[in-house]
Amino acid sequence: MAVRVMVSEVSINLNSRIGILYPGTTWDSRFSLSSVVRQHIETLIEAGLEISVLVREGLKIPDWMPPEVNYLRVLPRFNLESDPKESHQLVRQKIKEVALWLTHVFTHDLIALKRYEDLRTPVAELVTELSWVKWLHVLHFNPGAMGADYFSSDSRWRSKNSFYVCLSRCLVAETAKAFGAPIEQVLVLHNHLSLSRTLNISPEIASCFDLERVALSEANIVHPFALTRGSNKQPAHVLFTAAALKSLGMRVHLIFIDPESAPLAQYQQARISLKWLGGALGLKESEVVFTSEIDRLRNGLNSQQMSELLRLSNVLIHSSRAEAGPLTILEAMAHSNLCVVNSKVPSFKDMIQKNCIYFSFKNLSYDNREFSPEEMCRFYRSNRNSYLRLAKKIRSQLRKNPILAAKSRYYKDYGSQASRRQLLGLLTESSESVRPLPWTYKPSWTENLFSWGKRV
Repeated sequence: MAVRVMVSEVSINLNSRIGILYPGTTWDSRFSLSSVVRQHIETLIEAGLEISVLVREGLKIPDWMPPEVNYLRVLPRFNLESDPKESHQLVRQKIKEVALWLTHVFTHDLIALKRYEDLRTPVAELVTELSWVKWLHVLHFNPGAMGADYFSSDSRWRSKNSFYVCLSRCLVAETAKAFGAPIEQVLVLHNHLSLSRTLNISPEIASCFDLERVALSEANIVHPFALTRGSNKQPAHVLFTAAALKSLGMRVHLIFIDPESAPLAQYQQARISLKWLGGALGLKESEVVFTSEIDRLRNGLNSQQMSELLRLSNVLIHSSRAEAGPLTILEAMAHSNLCVVNSKVPSFKDMIQKNCIYFSFKNLSYDNREFSPEEMCRFYRSNRNSYLRLAKKIRSQLRKNPILAAKSRYYKDYGSQASRRQLLGLLTESSESVRPLPWTYKPSWTENLFSWGKRV
């Protein structure tokens, strides 16, 4: 019986066995094709699927290739002009021996680019022969901008188990027209980039935070404060603002940068009070993170780690009632964060001028040892309308400011997590249920049948 699991709200059949036919001669990251295929491989492996990558003979394994991948050098190198018929038969046989055991095969530009002619004809024959395999032909170009002689008129590409995958919804009609394919056989898969790689997020930081939650949150808020000066920084205001944003229907993620520099008992009491207050305001535990609770960040963040957090965030709230010239504000400005600052602090007006949101954060009369969550809840209820007005200003800026909106758009629709949802959704869309193979599947096929393809 096939086992199905939910991955990011997509139902995936764990019996699916995916093949990726890579036609390139190098894995050099300067070529976009290799970067895109790398993203696909890492996404599918993360989802727990069995992946086989078919490459040309002699192509070395790149350092980033996950060890779980079956890396098979089954595509021969040859001179097509010397004996094309014999060469096609050899390629066809090599690919077939692997594809017999697969449920889906991704190809890349095979059906269009002439430089891959050595693979195009053999694969076209296999598309019709191996009818249980779903063939997904990814097109890394705009069909409307290329001449008709680029496209294969071979009707075998249009069989029911064959799908054309373009990179944009705007290209669906052009793709169907260029290849003479039914519109329902044209699917969409955007290009994506790894969130951690693109933003240069170190594994240390990436392992500490839920990047999927960060990517899906509309407001990723950071607030730096030291518990030894907690009353001056007024972190309760940040919780009030996050609660107001959430009440407007926005997804929030709040990171308190709080090095454990205060005496242990004092620190624990202040953090417990803040966590209690967040829960009372309707914020989930997963929505509020304290860096002091993460072993590797317990003693504070260095400048590089701080920069990484600000690259992940889009809002910095500085509710201090007194500041001279905080470096955090400059770092947030450099990383295109929306700064929300206390209008009562003169130095903010000198540093940021009009490029922020000013809000009159009231002075909260408490210190770390006398923090009363119940009193803070009463304060929020009596001032809720003020925080709702602030939340609406933040929401407006995040959606209307082109830089902030583009950053949020990338996180939501073109980062690693979006890649996983869309790629796995594509597999589901191309095949409602994976058809059983016409013979018993042998899990150890790479060890027995194709020892010539083993990793070295």
